[in-house]
Amino acid sequence: MRILYVTPDISWPLAFGGDIRKWNVLQGLTAAGETDALVFVRRGRHLHDAPFRQCRRVIAVDDDGMTEADRRRYQSTLGRGLLTLGRRWPYEYLGGDRPELLADLTRRVRFDTYDLVWFAGARRAIHLCPLVGCPTILDGDDFEYLREWLVLRAEPWYGAKVWNYLNVVKLWTIERSLSRRFSAVLRSSAEDARRHPDRNVFVVPNGTDVPGEVERAPERRLLFVGDLGYEPNRQGLEWFIRDAWPLVRRRVPDAQLDLAGRNEEWARSRHHGRDGIEVHGFVLDLKPYYRRAAASIAPLHAGGGTRLKILESLAHAVPVVSTHLGAFGLDIPADHGLVREDDVERFAAACVDVLTQPTNDAADRGRAFIA
Repeated sequence: MRILYVTPDISWPLAFGGDIRKWNVLQGLTAAGETDALVFVRRGRHLHDAPFRQCRRVIAVDDDGMTEADRRRYQSTLGRGLLTLGRRWPYEYLGGDRPELLADLTRRVRFDTYDLVWFAGARRAIHLCPLVGCPTILDGDDFEYLREWLVLRAEPWYGAKVWNYLNVVKLWTIERSLSRRFSAVLRSSAEDARRHPDRNVFVVPNGTDVPGEVERAPERRLLFVGDLGYEPNRQGLEWFIRDAWPLVRRRVPDAQLDLAGRNEEWARSRHHGRDGIEVHGFVLDLKPYYRRAAASIAPLHAGGGTRLKILESLAHAVPVVSTHLGAFGLDIPADHGLVREDDVERFAAACVDVLTQPTNDAADRGRAFIA
């Protein structure tokens, strides 16, 4: 079988959940047949060779997204309105249908020679699918319209916000049509699949490696792991640090909070060294952080998909305090180390409980559950 895997570039070392899922999918595809990779590399980024070593051929394409003129329009309220009303596609999809790009891809890629084309994400798949004559699979593990709507709802009003809401409607229209455009659409959870069900929509859940043994020496420390530049992560952390963390420190004055993840500049400048908060940036080996954490937190109020870091935390027998949305898509029983609270006082109280009672049998049950 000849397979073409169409994907954005994959960060290396693997830094966040979306890339981990893409890489795991690619390992399965290369085991199933001869696999080529068509990789869209964002402007200013370098193509990492390591994730694609098992591919027969790698075709790299510059992914500029919007044209420079559209970027300038996007910066003003009036220009963003013109983009919203005058273009068929949402902002995130602009540029993928440029005739010169599609012509270049047609020259470089013989789509008719493959038995299967697997797309990682819809942004470029929408424009390329009409070029493909064989069965297509879309791994649509995230709903952009849901993420963007929740982000907008949490932000203060600004002039262009009405256009961004209309853009969310465009995203919703496209994402509810995906099952009609592709042979099969994959979702990462049953909840996601139920949002837009169809007979060709299937659930392929995320997973994580479960270490054979884990060492636990919990201190009065909470841990957050994730891309700190991802807007839902940033909003969630700001909510936690502003509203919940003072309540935690009032009850547990020596409590510490570790933030681990790339794109940490804003967190370092605002929070590092203040009120027991330490910002570590990207960490290659998280085992020492999990070993000393009383719990990890997922205080998200926006975003979609499944939180791989929650699974990773439980795999290390570290309990998790999360909002309901932060744990969306995880069918983990309530007594298995995952506490779900949306109210800020209850969220803080749950953190206090795990900080003051670090021995947590429920997390051991969670580790066994996902193993």
